Amino acid sequence: MIRISANFNLQYITLLSRNYSRWGNEVSADHTNTVIKIHNEKNIDSFEKSTQHINSTDINVPKLNDLKLYEVVTKMIGTPKFKKFEFLGDAYLDLVVSTILLQTFPTYQKNILIEMLYNITNNKNFEELIKKSTILENNENSFKNSKVYADVFEAYFGAISYEAYISKEFNQNNDIIRVKWNDTIKYMRRNIKYLDKYGSVSYISDPCRRLTQLRNTMNIDLQSLFNYKLDDYQSRFASERCIFLGTYVLKYFLTKLYHDNLNRPVNEISTLRDSRLKEQKINFLAEQIKGKSSYSLFYSLFNKNKNKNNVKNTIKNTNKNTNKYINKATAAQCVNHIKIYLGYIAINHFPYSYDKKCNQLFQLGWKTCESLIYDIYFKDMQEILNKQLAKNKHKLINR
Repeated sequence: MIRISANFNLQYITLLSRNYSRWGNEVSADHTNTVIKIHNEKNIDSFEKSTQHINSTDINVPKLNDLKLYEVVTKMIGTPKFKKFEFLGDAYLDLVVSTILLQTFPTYQKNILIEMLYNITNNKNFEELIKKSTILENNENSFKNSKVYADVFEAYFGAISYEAYISKEFNQNNDIIRVKWNDTIKYMRRNIKYLDKYGSVSYISDPCRRLTQLRNTMNIDLQSLFNYKLDDYQSRFASERCIFLGTYVLKYFLTKLYHDNLNRPVNEISTLRDSRLKEQKINFLAEQIKGKSSYSLFYSLFNKNKNKNNVKNTIKNTNKNTNKYINKATAAQCVNHIKIYLGYIAINHFPYSYDKKCNQLFQLGWKTCESLIYDIYFKDMQEILNKQLAKNKHKLINR
């Protein structure tokens, strides 16, 4: 069990994650402690020194090379173009930060990671980051509140994401998307203030179980994540963490799809996206690709033979109200499976590394997530576009 106190004082924070390597393969000598509590002042000083790289003021923000894009996100604040980049940047930063959290804290449960993500991606933090960076060095105007600074920060990284796509080269040694991703991960990793954003964290658990969590978080079999039982703590723990990351993988690539293809006001696109992220809608749209041979691994996660037959037999013997409940539960399971799949692919294929050997791994994972989400939503988006064209044509005829 993880217990969080209400004390948000930097000096009283204990983070177990510092005892492990990035992938959770190495364990420190103090792993035999059953309960980890607040350290004395000497250990606190040592701890703060060991984490200074997290709190350092690193102004090396990823560079935006396109001057026109830079003008839009720093000087055309509030315009439709600016708002679209802000919309994209919000989803991109959520994906970046959730990836960092999952890799940095291998023992944290889903609800803890969600809370940390919300604490990190708020307006005040983004205001601090942009003021310390070089993003606004050519902008003489000052803004009234933190919301505007945060909007510019999100818009800037939306432009970073967009520029990576329009300038990408299909060259294994020169993947711009991966370079921009690594630059953003590096910048956020060095500037996110994990410590003073979070309270006193105490681990009250059996040390053997804690080590098992670490071992299985990254290496647990994918099929067992799809079909875990409630009493299987290890698989459930890893599945929930994959769902956490998969949620933001889904959000980013759907946002990217709508950003690039829908010429509509941002508030309309945002409302549309949020409606398409609801469980029942995802389940409905995903039905069309469940049987695709190109997604055999994705198809297997639905446990089609066993689960579908069980659901059909159960539905025959129940009333309409129960049917609705079963359908809702089945939709939730479908959505969780999609998110587990996306989260698993992302955590295993989005390494933070500039090594060219990792390039193919990254591209494979990125394209797998992107193509799956595009296949789920593209037909639906085309129908939306056709309806809009028909509506516009009708207006012209009636003039």
